[in-house]
Amino acid sequence: MSAAILLLQSCKHASRKTSRSLYRELSSITGNRKTDIVIDTLTLGRAERWLKKYEDFIGLTEVREAQRNVIEFEKDFLESQTVRRERQAELSKVQSQLRDIGSKLDKVQRGDERYLQLLTEEHKIIKAENDLTKRLEADEKLERHLFANLSSAVRESHEKERTRTERTKYWSIIGSCVGALIGILGTTINNYLRMRQLRELISDSTQDGAELRKVVSSLSTAINTEHENMNKFVGDLKEAIGSEDKPALLLSNQFDFKDREKLEAQTQRILSAVKMEEDELKRHMEEIKSALAIGHKGEGSVVYVGPDLQEILDENEKKIEVQMKVNALWTVTAIYGAVMLTAPLLFYFLKNS
Repeated sequence: MSAAILLLQSCKHASRKTSRSLYRELSSITGNRKTDIVIDTLTLGRAERWLKKYEDFIGLTEVREAQRNVIEFEKDFLESQTVRRERQAELSKVQSQLRDIGSKLDKVQRGDERYLQLLTEEHKIIKAENDLTKRLEADEKLERHLFANLSSAVRESHEKERTRTERTKYWSIIGSCVGALIGILGTTINNYLRMRQLRELISDSTQDGAELRKVVSSLSTAINTEHENMNKFVGDLKEAIGSEDKPALLLSNQFDFKDREKLEAQTQRILSAVKMEEDELKRHMEEIKSALAIGHKGEGSVVYVGPDLQEILDENEKKIEVQMKVNALWTVTAIYGAVMLTAPLLFYFLKNS
């Protein structure tokens, strides 16, 4: 009897759970009829079919069908139990009447007219008792049969629920592994593309640096040649004008004093221009040296430092590659952790549904 009570409690719990499931099935998508109508209209009736295919895939349809069978068997069992109790109450009432008549017969003498009447009533009650006893036995047999069907349906429902849970768990694990593999593959491809782009950038920058060094070398040679020519010109000019110790006496014979002043003023202007040109050349030389030291910055270029540029670039490339690998590892770990945290929540949601 205690097992039957426990089974009935389990069935009632399953009945309430399945009633909620059936309500969700009637409002099959979100649980709200108006929202379901809007979604069904926007998706042209595909949302419900997609949801049904998903439920068939994870086994939720079979679980709902098993729970529906549990509800039907429970209803039949409760009805048969009610009928059996009513029949048993009627039998108890008839047996009470039979005991009353028996006590009356004991008090009435056999020669009394009431004795025959009481015997007739006792006979009718005994027939009714036999009929009720047979019906009660049939009701009890039917109740036991329905109880067995209910127990079988409950076991089947629990088995299907357990199967669906296991299937969902395995699919969650498979999805987690596939997601992790996709994340690793995507990160690897991304790192490969970045490294290839970085290598191309370094190669282009190295070629541009070699060309720049050639141009700067030729420019430096030209500037040095121009500087030597300028110094030679200035020296020749000073010799033509004369030094501070010896004035140019020959010029005084050919030019007068006014022409000499003009010539000196012109010479000073020439010397000033030469000095300015020399300063400008020095400034350009400093800029070129700075360009060789720090490189040329611009779109698609890198920074050059010192004479061992290639070694520094290789070392930076290795550091960047190691950093990318570390970032990829952290990314994969984060994705896998997120999936492992999401899978139990999804499993709990599907279990409650």
